[in-house]
Amino acid sequence: MMKTIKYLLFILFCCCGTLSYSQVTSACNNSILSPDSIVSMIRATRDLVDQYKQKVKENPKDERAWIQYSGGLQILKGASLLQSMKPSVKYPTPSIDIQKEVDEMLEGMKQNIPNTATYEITRNSYMKPGEKRMPLNEIMKKWPDAVLHYPTYFAASLSNKERLKDICVRWYQSGKFPSQQLNFAYNELASAEKDAIIFMGGCFDLFGMRMLQNAKDMFKDKKIIMYPFLTDSMSIDKVTEELKIPKYRKEKNDTISFSSPEDFVKSYSSDLKGVVGHIAKYTKRPVYFTITMDELAKSAIKDSLHPEGLLMRYRSKSYDNLAVMRRNFETVYLMDYLRQSFYPDTLAATAFDPKANEVLALYYIPAFKALLQFYKESEDQNHYDKLYSLLRTIIDNAKSCSKEVREQYLKSINI
Repeated sequence: MMKTIKYLLFILFCCCGTLSYSQVTSACNNSILSPDSIVSMIRATRDLVDQYKQKVKENPKDERAWIQYSGGLQILKGASLLQSMKPSVKYPTPSIDIQKEVDEMLEGMKQNIPNTATYEITRNSYMKPGEKRMPLNEIMKKWPDAVLHYPTYFAASLSNKERLKDICVRWYQSGKFPSQQLNFAYNELASAEKDAIIFMGGCFDLFGMRMLQNAKDMFKDKKIIMYPFLTDSMSIDKVTEELKIPKYRKEKNDTISFSSPEDFVKSYSSDLKGVVGHIAKYTKRPVYFTITMDELAKSAIKDSLHPEGLLMRYRSKSYDNLAVMRRNFETVYLMDYLRQSFYPDTLAATAFDPKANEVLALYYIPAFKALLQFYKESEDQNHYDKLYSLLRTIIDNAKSCSKEVREQYLKSINI
């Protein structure tokens, strides 16, 4: 049961990128596992799935449409499993309707796009017991240039340094990796101190960070750790071994038993807080979290997080983090790309929907809200105007967001 819940949480946290920004922020909140929030997420995702399903009907040879449709169903299936979780149910199953739709989708892919990486990878995602499948290693060898699936190839290679570097280099050299994501990742990494440890979830900035490290050989001193995986002893032991610090072991009274998603929140928060505290104590290296981290994880350690822009410094004691934020904006970050980009991202050529770049850009709003307030109160009109203009441009360019969402962001900077 525990592994099932962890797997479903990872799907929900890391696959929310297929949703619009307003739906992402709604889904990834402190109560993501409450019955009401799961129902709300299912409804929002259902609407998107129906849109993708219509795209497939209109053009059954469109692999991207099939990928979007499959991704939406994956989230629906995960949310359905969470709904069915009860102490009396040892092996929860998705709703019959969702499973039927999955089966119909796979049959449709088999008829319309057979012998493609899209079909084989999707089959692997929904494999039933006893079915034969093409191993992912074989898929990567057979379709090495399937750019639409480079994110999958990338994710499957995180523990294989040589293969990850090869994929990053090929992806970068293809010219089809979004330059906006590289800019965002650069600003994150450039603002961190030397030899920093950066904890992050499964947001799009992970790709940019790894791309800079592997394809451009930049910021090699920074250690990137995905915190969603720090919930089992094997993963934790691997990290502590790499960092050359003592192994982490829970206190005997620090174990929370659970049999429902709600109970998992307590366990997840306790585990993350304990592991991060242990790592920070023994490494003596600067520790950061990305601003893209989910709210569930943030709530567990919020008292030790100090915003410096796109990164939040993890420290038990307070310091003048606003001064660091100011330095990042005025001298460290490369910001021109947010005003005007000369590298168009076409939906057909890239592995990411261009809307993902809008999502990342919007993170600059909460990142610099406090700095905007500082400039106003200190009557630094020059920097205030510059920052306000930049943030306003980001909001105006977020065309994929609803008018209501853009108005909320605009209201937050009209201080």
